[in-house]
Amino acid sequence: MKKILFKSHNTGFGGIEKIQSIYINYLANQSNFETKIVFDMGLDINNVIGNNIDVPIIHLVDNNRVTHFNCVSKNRNNSVFDKINFNIQLIKNKNYKNNRFKEICNAYKPDIFIDFHNFHLNKLKYVTTSKTMTWMHINIESWLKNKNKIKKYLNKISKYDKIICVSEDIRNNICHLDNTLKNKTLVLYNPIDIEQIKTLANEEFTTDEMNYLNSKYLLMVSRLDTVQKDFQTLFTAFDLAKNNGYDGNLYIIGTGGDTEINQINSLKNKCKFNKNIYLLGGKINPYNWMKNCDKFILSSNYEGFGMVVAEALTVNNSVICSNCPSGPAEILENGKNGYLFNVGNSDELSELILNATPKDRNIIDLSLNRFSHINIINQFDKIINNI
Repeated sequence: MKKILFKSHNTGFGGIEKIQSIYINYLANQSNFETKIVFDMGLDINNVIGNNIDVPIIHLVDNNRVTHFNCVSKNRNNSVFDKINFNIQLIKNKNYKNNRFKEICNAYKPDIFIDFHNFHLNKLKYVTTSKTMTWMHINIESWLKNKNKIKKYLNKISKYDKIICVSEDIRNNICHLDNTLKNKTLVLYNPIDIEQIKTLANEEFTTDEMNYLNSKYLLMVSRLDTVQKDFQTLFTAFDLAKNNGYDGNLYIIGTGGDTEINQINSLKNKCKFNKNIYLLGGKINPYNWMKNCDKFILSSNYEGFGMVVAEALTVNNSVICSNCPSGPAEILENGKNGYLFNVGNSDELSELILNATPKDRNIIDLSLNRFSHINIINQFDKIINNI
């Protein structure tokens, strides 16, 4: 029996968190694997995904430590003392997590180490006797601009036996940056449970939610991140479309910190049609909203895979996404299944809001089979059994 140690960062609500729950539950239900699950952080306040994991989870840092550190971090700019205290706590937390992880590895002695969210690559030194895998969820050059930092990062991931990329574009980016990693990298698209999404898309709305369904609406589902998700382009395009006769609202589903929410509200309030833009907060089930929207939009500057695009395609025939690195063009097959616009081009997006027509459902369904969780898990099973 193979002993597997699966490590990730947190159990919050997001694309990576959704995907990890599929892999974890699969591993936990295999008789030829013994699986131990380790997360860096304590239970996230939005622990929706954690509740979908059927096996015990070890948290390197408990909730009390997380709460204390968050408080110290929030106050770090208040004074020199607070800044010093923050740096001290940062080092203490890092050392505490490393020691806890080292103890777990020494006691468990895994055959395979899966670093699913390589947030802290220094953990690899504690699993020297294991075969190792890591996931790449985003194009490296999208978030690391400094050449020296890119080189250091590539050097770290080169220590893994397998580097799993969630899109062809990510793999191409890695191989372009370091061709010696070509034989270690492979593509495994993020899995989606197509039938489950279709079932959830038919769930009834609450009485309060029904009030929003009286109007036609555009929908974006994403983390409230003004840098990556480019709400500025979305809002500008919406204003342009409204000026030219679009008769619907814009709804945004997603969560974020106070800073991010304030930034997005600030951008929204500058819009001419700000009263037609609604931030609906997080939704455990966004799929009924996806099914009923006029058009689904993702306006990102960059993605890794763009899982929400594939999910929206499952229940809606009018999906629009920026042609950003990486993933969306692969999911939409360069416009065959949906619509692409150039990153940051609000004019193009506004034209699509006004004029994009639904794509052929049969063609979309055939294309979506690439991302079926059954097909992806079968590929994953071959990888992990042959590593």
